[in-house]
Amino acid sequence: MAYGGKTFSADRPAHFRTGAGRIGDVPGTARHVPAAPGHPADRPEAGAMADTPDVRPVGDLPDGIGKTAARELSLHGITSLERVAEHSRRELLAIHGVGPKAVAILGEALAARGLAHRDS
Repeated sequence: MAYGGKTFSADRPAHFRTGAGRIGDVPGTARHVPAAPGHPADRPEAGAMADTPDVRPVGDLPDGIGKTAARELSLHGITSLERVAEHSRRELLAIHGVGPKAVAILGEALAARGLAHRDS
């Protein structure tokens, strides 16, 4: 029913009155398509981040550098403080997963052994 050029909700189709029919609420749209069997969204842990494998201890590297840094250093063949000393701080920071905290911890461990990073 129209009044003064305005339409009342009673004049609208039911899906407009109930709020159904909005994009994304209609069955068959991407939001309502069921996931394929075995899809990650069907697993109970869906949305949780995958655990990073912990490869520590790696040689004589300190555990405090973190499991990601330890894994990435070992993948680059750096498994001892002597191998760390062959690289500059900048080179270590360029390795994905090795951040300033890990480099600082490695620097302290090198100093305790009388070693130092290679000059940049």
